[in-house]
Amino acid sequence: MSFGKQGAGFSREGFLGGSNKGIRLSASTFTAGAAQGTAIGTLSVVGGTGTYTFTLTDSHSSAVQVAGTNGVNLQVGSASSSAGSFSITVHADNGAGSTFDHSFLVTAVGVGGGNAFGLLLALTQ
Repeated sequence: MSFGKQGAGFSREGFLGGSNKGIRLSASTFTAGAAQGTAIGTLSVVGGTGTYTFTLTDSHSSAVQVAGTNGVNLQVGSASSSAGSFSITVHADNGAGSTFDHSFLVTAVGVGGGNAFGLLLALTQ
């Protein structure tokens, strides 16, 4: 199921109105069915001042979570995700009046498909 695509309001860099300020996500793809806590990417703010704390205002039904100091690590959440793409919304706040919000497209990638064991067996005979 796809909720958007890069180039349609979604990107790995949440820059505002052509500026070079906003939220950046280092990676946005993970393996479908991965264990809770599996790393997806790192969040950062470009062009801001101070230290930012990241929270999710939309985590697609707990499919992802933030963790680590100030929530800088985006990880697989408590809900199991099947293959597909979905949108999350990240909020960054430095506690001194500077905030950013951005939606990112995150993709859970299926593993193989078909009978991977049978293919491996055939290749090793």
